[in-house]
Amino acid sequence: MYGLEYTMNENWHLIEGYINSNDFKKAETLISKLMRSVQSNVEQERLLFYRARTRLLSGRPDDSLADITSLYNLTDNLSLSPNLIELRADAYFARFELASVGFADRGDTTKAKQDYNQIIDQYSNYNNIGWVYYQLGRIYLTENNIGIAEEFFRQALISPSTVKSLTSFCYERLGFIAYYEMRDFNAAQAFVERAIDTFPRSENTIWLVQAHILLSRVHKSKGAIAVAREAAEKAVQLAELATSDTKQPLSEALLNICELLSDISGYDKEAIHFLNQFIQHSRKPPGIDVTWARVHEMLGNAQFNLGYFSDATASYETV
Repeated sequence: MYGLEYTMNENWHLIEGYINSNDFKKAETLISKLMRSVQSNVEQERLLFYRARTRLLSGRPDDSLADITSLYNLTDNLSLSPNLIELRADAYFARFELASVGFADRGDTTKAKQDYNQIIDQYSNYNNIGWVYYQLGRIYLTENNIGIAEEFFRQALISPSTVKSLTSFCYERLGFIAYYEMRDFNAAQAFVERAIDTFPRSENTIWLVQAHILLSRVHKSKGAIAVAREAAEKAVQLAELATSDTKQPLSEALLNICELLSDISGYDKEAIHFLNQFIQHSRKPPGIDVTWARVHEMLGNAQFNLGYFSDATASYETV
């Protein structure tokens, strides 16, 4: 369907460019404009596909699924399109991941697995099947099926994919498993370092924030505090420089280095510096929040160690 020649080649390139540069607002604005003027059903279908993809990438899986449903209603030929099946599976899994605590629906991961497995069973030569294996690994990881998840990540590493960063993604997840599940710190370090080394320079470096946070925790567990601090500081630097629509990566990087420095004697002034940065850059919760309580506890401890007793009292009262 999408291999045909189109009269709107320039617009297609513009949309793809906006999506690839994470400028989803411009992409959706152009798509909406074109949808009001195109006459061809084929062009309408392609625009719906682009909009579904744009909405998914911008964190709106419900809207994406609505567009995908509209696509299936337009033509039966789409049932033979593995890229649409993949998009629908990604949307189901994203809806599960983005759900509020206590509202995640395991039915979404079940539907996602069915779609991913359909691609494996019917389209074994699909050019993005590596991504399918990777996503299945992530789903099994959420189910705590560690062995199966690891198998899928390893299979994804040797499978074709159009996702440039997939190799890095797989190594990072294998590092995550080695660290949190196997407690094999040497293997975890090797995997995460390989994830960082293989990450394409052309991609948005915001992803590297999480990789460096994980690497800092691995080094800390190995007792290599100086190296752990370097990795934690690198995560903060990357979060500050990278383009992102959310402050969450910076908040996570700051919290990570705060926890690291708070556990090391003699770094109280640096800890206070990063704790204040966290408070400044993170959204204050409307009510009770364990993370913010922990932040003010660490702040109070550092202030107490430096003899700032009135400040420490205020921080403890905030806790």
